[in-house]
Amino acid sequence: MMHEPEKSDSAVVAVKSTNNVEQSAAESVVDFEGARKCCEETLDSTVEENPNNYFVGRNLLAKVSLGLHDYATAFAQFNAITHRIEADGVSMESFLYPVFYNGLCEYWFAVGDLARAREQATRLYEVTARPPERTYLALSHRWLAKIALAEGNLEEARIQLSRAISILDQAELPLAKGATIMIHAHQTAPTQFVEANGIRFA
Repeated sequence: MMHEPEKSDSAVVAVKSTNNVEQSAAESVVDFEGARKCCEETLDSTVEENPNNYFVGRNLLAKVSLGLHDYATAFAQFNAITHRIEADGVSMESFLYPVFYNGLCEYWFAVGDLARAREQATRLYEVTARPPERTYLALSHRWLAKIALAEGNLEEARIQLSRAISILDQAELPLAKGATIMIHAHQTAPTQFVEANGIRFA
């Protein structure tokens, strides 16, 4: 039976709001199929001789594959990146690690492996904890909130979502999709739920 959200449901309301907005944004803005075609046409062995091209291209292919729900292809791209780093000894630029961990977290969450999703979300947090990076730091808390919610831990979800929103309130972030989603959730969350559950934005 449908019911009005209780005070303890505030984390659920906020996280589910971000999920709905994220899905709508992805479907209306991003042409994942076109993006994948562009990547595949652009990347070849000659282009990928440059390590930066290789890692940027593989991360992009992983992202668009996730957008298409093509999880096998996404995982293949993540494996290729890992092999290039660990087996071939090629370094990936530090600015790409947040993208990499965020993608891995999205993958493991989508296939239902919450333990591995949490591991990648924690790694994402660790590589973005120091300034100036804030967009992916907020996303790390958002992932931890989604994972906690999926595990039924509403208190942890509330704490992590509060931290993500606090970061967005205190920083001028790029108009990245994740940041926009979180701001939307902040603006639309019922004030009484926020206040009753002690969620702070400063």
